[in-house]
Amino acid sequence: TQMGAELLGDVTSDADAEMLAMLIDCLRAAGVEQFQVEIGHIGFFQGLLEEAALGAEEAAQLRPLIEEKNDFALEQLLCQWNCPDNIREAFPQLTRQFGSFRQIARARKLSQNPTFQQAADYLEKLYGILQAYGLERYISFDLGMTGNYRYYTGIVFKAYTYDTGEAIATGGRYDKLIAQYGKKSASVGFGIYIDNLLTAMNRQQIDMDTDLFCTILLYERRYKMQAIRFAKALREKGICLQLMKKYEEKSLEDYLSYARRSHIRELFFFEEGPDLFWKICCESGEKEKRTVQEFWTEQNKREDACPDRQSVQQDGGRR
Repeated sequence: TQMGAELLGDVTSDADAEMLAMLIDCLRAAGVEQFQVEIGHIGFFQGLLEEAALGAEEAAQLRPLIEEKNDFALEQLLCQWNCPDNIREAFPQLTRQFGSFRQIARARKLSQNPTFQQAADYLEKLYGILQAYGLERYISFDLGMTGNYRYYTGIVFKAYTYDTGEAIATGGRYDKLIAQYGKKSASVGFGIYIDNLLTAMNRQQIDMDTDLFCTILLYERRYKMQAIRFAKALREKGICLQLMKKYEEKSLEDYLSYARRSHIRELFFFEEGPDLFWKICCESGEKEKRTVQEFWTEQNKREDACPDRQSVQQDGGRR
């Protein structure tokens, strides 16, 4: 699963900085504070290709080796192609240009190719904007990033945090991609890998408070219509729930086990009558028998005692 954002129609470094700032805000909103967004630019790799007069076929072989920082394989491949000495040195050196903002000035010495130097200019300008956002502590650079996909045309970036070996987010600029779908438009965006983010949050013991509580409404087949009507009424009140038909081969404990794994607090179970259900605490397994009328009476009393409760639930349901 992936969640992200895109900004179309703006080719400037301001747009790139805005998307990077949004990514950082998203990760911080999730509770993660110890992370780095590594930024690179396709222009460094492209500039060296131009200087070496290497084409698409050679680029396809070089790209993964540079991404993996495999200097030994890089040098072997460049020797096979009889590249000039400065090129044989520049490509492996590019893989070592990662860390602070100072790496950009150091990288400039590798090539005087205009595309290469323009990439350095661009990242220096971008960093100045990110400083205005006050985000320097979250930013580092990796000038050997070539992007996992060939459609990137400018900056590329990845976000990393502790306790997970995979990036929790990736993104970049791809000004020519949208044209493949019929509209020419500058584009920059990012995607957050939700599974990787949740893994990192779990290992870092980061808990998120939320007002979105989910309930399972489980029913025997014969009470399907009543369960559907009850579920509709609950959802109209802003209560988030999963409606499930109980299969004969599965026990109630199977559904409670699923609820606990999914951090679901309550389970309502229609099994004894059309207006009668069990209200079960998933964590403890404690059961209370309720009629539908009793439930709505209790619900109305809670809303009278806390008039903002319904609006909070409805807001949580939309999210």
